[in-house]
Amino acid sequence: MEVLTQTTQLGSSQSGTDGSETTSPTSTPNEMRMDSPKKRRTTRGTDPCASFSQENKFEPAAECCSVISIANSLMPGDSARVVFDAMVYAIQNMEIITSEVFGTIMIREDTDFDSNDFALLRFVLTTPQGATTESNSVVFTKYVDSPDGGYGIVCSDYIDSDDLYPYRPKERVRRDTTILILIRAVQKTAPDLSNKHKHVNSNKAEMVIVATSWMCTTLLHAGVGPINEDLRDFHFSMEWWEKMKKYIVQYWDQRFAHPR
Repeated sequence: MEVLTQTTQLGSSQSGTDGSETTSPTSTPNEMRMDSPKKRRTTRGTDPCASFSQENKFEPAAECCSVISIANSLMPGDSARVVFDAMVYAIQNMEIITSEVFGTIMIREDTDFDSNDFALLRFVLTTPQGATTESNSVVFTKYVDSPDGGYGIVCSDYIDSDDLYPYRPKERVRRDTTILILIRAVQKTAPDLSNKHKHVNSNKAEMVIVATSWMCTTLLHAGVGPINEDLRDFHFSMEWWEKMKKYIVQYWDQRFAHPR
């Protein structure tokens, strides 16, 4: 678990473990610049393309919670914008993709796509076992062009209360999900096996697209009683991200790599 250790060290250096190292909103630019060399020393040797995943589960009263972190998942293509657009497309068509990929029945009760970087999504999902869940979320997306390849951010959070479309706690399991996804172009260095002169720098640099995601899902089921393992496994499995990633890869391949 070397990568996980490196990432933990990186997080400790940036945020501090006791609060004293956290950058204060009132810190001066000079103070922040003085801290930069320390951060560079801490991140030295970490591979931006190395991947790891971690899952934590909690079960408070009448709730089930899962936190999944997937760092540096390599995506196809040489453009962060293309992968970002594919990700946004997948989110906007979540009910179709989920029904096709997982064999469930997912219905969009209401949607609002008035803005390209903002959307409201309300879904009702019925699993093959007959359990029904509902969700109400707001999604923000943003892409930033930059000389080093650009990056895109997808942020989704649940709506706690909606007077127009209230939850039905006695009929459905409420699913609250918070998702953060960062898609960026990263320069990956690989050995150049064609270069036989060992005294010459024989590394080739290529741009790869990396997706880093963090997802927290909570199932609130106080009104419907205990939930079965199948429903819990469906929403909490890391397989969900892997299947969504596979769909995005297929979409990218059909749309951009091999268009008809």
